[in-house]
Amino acid sequence: MEEFVFEKDILSNSQTDNTKESAENTEQTVEETLNLRKSGDTKTFTFELGNLGCPKTAEDIETAVGSIIGVTDAKVNFATTVLTVTVDTGLLAGLIRKINAAIKKIDHNITLKPVGTASRELMRSQPSRREEDRYSFAKKTKLDGILKHLGKKDDQKMTFILLCSSIALTLIALLTSSIGVLSAICAVLGFAAVAIHPAVNAYKTVLDKKFDHNCLVILSSIISICIGNFISTALLMIAYRIYGFVQHWATSRSRKQLDIIKNTLVDEAHLITPDKTTQTVPASSINVGQEIIVRPNERVPLDGVVVEGEGAVNSSDVTGDNSLYDVRPGMVILSGSKNGASELKIRVTSSFENSAATKTYNVLSNYGSEKSEREEFMSKFSKYYTPAVILFGILLTLVPVIFGAKFMDWFPKTLVMFIASAPASLAVTMPLGFFSTMSVCAKNGVLIRNGKYVQMLAESNAIVFSKTGVLTRGDLRVAQIRPVKNMSEEQILTLAAIAESASDHPIARTIKKAAGNPSVPADIQAVSTDNGVKASFSGHTIIAGNARMMAENKIDVSSVGSYTVYVALDSVAVGAIKIADVVRDDIAESVGVLRNLGIEDIILITGDNVQAATEICALCGIESAEHSLNPSEKAEIVTRIAETCGITAYVGEGIDDLAAIETADIGVAMGFESGNDQRDGDAIITSNKVSSFAKCVAICTKALTVIRVNVVIAIAFKLLILLMALVGYADMYTAVVADLIIVILTVLNTTRIARFAKEKTENQ
Repeated sequence: MEEFVFEKDILSNSQTDNTKESAENTEQTVEETLNLRKSGDTKTFTFELGNLGCPKTAEDIETAVGSIIGVTDAKVNFATTVLTVTVDTGLLAGLIRKINAAIKKIDHNITLKPVGTASRELMRSQPSRREEDRYSFAKKTKLDGILKHLGKKDDQKMTFILLCSSIALTLIALLTSSIGVLSAICAVLGFAAVAIHPAVNAYKTVLDKKFDHNCLVILSSIISICIGNFISTALLMIAYRIYGFVQHWATSRSRKQLDIIKNTLVDEAHLITPDKTTQTVPASSINVGQEIIVRPNERVPLDGVVVEGEGAVNSSDVTGDNSLYDVRPGMVILSGSKNGASELKIRVTSSFENSAATKTYNVLSNYGSEKSEREEFMSKFSKYYTPAVILFGILLTLVPVIFGAKFMDWFPKTLVMFIASAPASLAVTMPLGFFSTMSVCAKNGVLIRNGKYVQMLAESNAIVFSKTGVLTRGDLRVAQIRPVKNMSEEQILTLAAIAESASDHPIARTIKKAAGNPSVPADIQAVSTDNGVKASFSGHTIIAGNARMMAENKIDVSSVGSYTVYVALDSVAVGAIKIADVVRDDIAESVGVLRNLGIEDIILITGDNVQAATEICALCGIESAEHSLNPSEKAEIVTRIAETCGITAYVGEGIDDLAAIETADIGVAMGFESGNDQRDGDAIITSNKVSSFAKCVAICTKALTVIRVNVVIAIAFKLLILLMALVGYADMYTAVVADLIIVILTVLNTTRIARFAKEKTENQ
């Protein structure tokens, strides 16, 4: 195939601008001009590919789009039909048209739809033109009119009608086999009825100097008809089309959860204008702090806080929690939630791009950006497997003929080899398993970014938990105050609140709330560190922090005891405050589930002191803990654990955990309300339940076993058919039926993942 480039399009503007320059400059090479236009910065765009029904087509599109000048990376996920393109920002000109042209060269039926604000804006700024028609296969031949019609969308209803007609004609051919001419005519007509679209696709592929499975099937079928195998060839094509239906059904089934998530995205919102009227505007145009109205039975378009109204809300499509919950003023409500019968006024707290529904959809739609080791292996295996089998099939005929064997004794075996070598069933087997697992986990309250992390969660050796907001509810309270140096509890709390006045740390907020937010001196100056805060005002200095903060400032607190926050005034310890939290109800059971999966290293890391860490471990059933850590030290501990134990997952919540989440092999963010961007987590626990995470790990472990079995089934059937063809016990339609059986068996086996998840839910 000729290299797919668009030098003319890319250079058109620069050539127009430089017409007055010298001849030396106009002779500048294409490569040099492109290098001048490269910015070095890249941007990623996501598109949905409509009518994508074949894994081989997905691979071809990935290759073609990746070869466009300026595109640094292109990935197509067949399971979700999503195309992700990373392109140099200096070479964005005409990108949409170039992508469309690349896709149309491979399959004229596939459509391109933008996903996300950036992609929509790019498509609006670059309206698609019909210039790609110049690449159409129909323009190159005299069959223009006929092939234009036949090349239109492969409508499933029409295909089903043609399939039924083909089956009927083939049955007539079988029943009239004694009448040779009539039987042959019926068989050929039956073959033609279902061979139309594969033949058109094969023709387009050949014109583009490529060779795919459609070409193999059509070529083998034509040869088979020419040598008189009318009925068997019709059966071959019927089996091939049934296989296509089953494959389409299997992939559609795996996309079901993504389709549900798509429905949670709301493009428009009812904005309350300054004059108190309501205006329907794009949800992406609404800013944080503005107020919107959500009417009865509508979905919430943006994350926010309820200002007015009360009612029941269902957030199951976003969080995986199937129960309804009541909302009232002051409560957080997530985008994608289905409102009940009451009207709600909501103050927006996140932009459209950072809302829960968008994050949920982005995680699912970006599946495939990184493949698991097993997916990578299967891709490489399929790539080399087909050419090897085709070469072997050719040699299977040529070698015996060279040594005197009859051509027609061995050539049919080569045809079977061609059909049996098709990697489509192999290509769909593993992605189907991984994406089904990801969909099941999403339904049960955990979003996993891609198949790579499904495999890593299943093979985890260590799980590290943060304390606040993960093992505990994050609802902090002042549990105890110990005054020193003749100060009252109220004075200690007030001093700590004044020192923490500028801090937004959860502990600081807890102290300020307990102190009633006392007035702060106007001349106060505070410096915060990972260990606490030091504030100066009116000639006095207050230090509020942990034991390490006190040691850094040479303040002795050894006689005070173990507390969360120590308070010192003018370099003298005056008191201490213990901050307490409530352990989640499901923690001990969840830890037990993880241990039963064979994960022995379950570790707590926290910034709290040793006493608090010990108490939490005792309540949760965790045997190991690292305490008194600042955020950077948490990341260092996670790295050390990974080096010692192997694959390590870190479950955290809040700003203090971001470094550790990014450092871990699998970073898991707890919930949407924490403010963490989904890019900082390889998985998100949308249900805010550790039990959902433990269940997810169990599902991934089960799924990996199912996927291994699927691969064994696929390869075993392929090898069996190839062996049968070699010894003469398999014909062409047997090879197609074998692919059909592979898909059916692997789909049925994959349903065990969902059944396993359902059983786990019922047992809890």
